Amino acid sequence: MKINSRENRDSIFLGKTDGTEAVKQAVLKILSTERYVHEIYSWDYGIEIQDLTGQPDDYVFSELEDRISEALETDDRIDGIENFNAERTGKKTVHCSFTVITTDGDNVEIDKEVAV
Repeated sequence: MKINSRENRDSIFLGKTDGTEAVKQAVLKILSTERYVHEIYSWDYGIEIQDLTGQPDDYVFSELEDRISEALETDDRIDGIENFNAERTGKKTVHCSFTVITTDGDNVEIDKEVAV
């Protein structure tokens, strides 16, 4: 039995999002992608955090804020971040929370565990 390819594509479509939820998804994806590692992404996409492993917390926290801000600048829907907070949650994890300010003037709250 041959399955219509159009029917097959429609059956795997899970949904669509836009607005602040789309920005939140984009932010989480950017922060989950190490820059310069994956050939399918532009060198402008992702964040550089691998070199923070083993560094002192004060250095890691200040660098994370700068690097997150820089990584998110590549998305034209994002104006910047504010209210950045970071705390060590494990030997190799840091919990980051901050507010993303969108070009539409919306605020998107982000909570993300980062492996460093």
